[in-house]
Amino acid sequence: SPVKEKKIGKGKPRKLISRGQSEDTTSNGTDRDRSPHRSNSSDPRPKCGFCHVGEEENEARGKLHIFSAKKAAAHYKCMLFSSGTVQLTTTSRAEFGDFDIKTVLQEIKRGKRMRCTLCSQPGATIGCEIKACVKTYHYHCGVQDQAKYIENMSRGIYKLYCKNHSGNEERDEEDEERESRSQKELTDCCDPSQQQLSGN
Repeated sequence: SPVKEKKIGKGKPRKLISRGQSEDTTSNGTDRDRSPHRSNSSDPRPKCGFCHVGEEENEARGKLHIFSAKKAAAHYKCMLFSSGTVQLTTTSRAEFGDFDIKTVLQEIKRGKRMRCTLCSQPGATIGCEIKACVKTYHYHCGVQDQAKYIENMSRGIYKLYCKNHSGNEERDEEDEERESRSQKELTDCCDPSQQQLSGN
């Protein structure tokens, strides 16, 4: 017997399939997306707003933090390397991985317009540090595409260089060290508490 459609409340009609009949998903464009990081909309478990997968990827992407009030979730590393998120130094919002939830929500929204260089799916908010480069990734897609991640927790540096620019990070680190030394010298030179008084 043919496939029938039954409308259930709001939304798309649901297909009813007779016993012994298989559903042809290739002819209908809505069922074609087989990307490993696209969520199944019928799965009620929270999914990361950036990479679109849930807790099953916690080991590779860090803990999935969930913000129930806004029905939002994000993996720690997806937030950490995303360019528009702000990490808090106070413990007031420690429940969301020490990130400012407002900036995370803004970044998830921005990510809906950004497609990944590797998988072409939205949510790719991690861009190559070279300003002229247009490559953007999901955290795991950057790893898969051999991009280089720079993570220096003590200095608060979290960067990505695509595989074409991965040789530039040494020069970048040297520039930052030079800038840090000159900033320290300037502080030592001009800070009255660091100057010794002459014996007059």
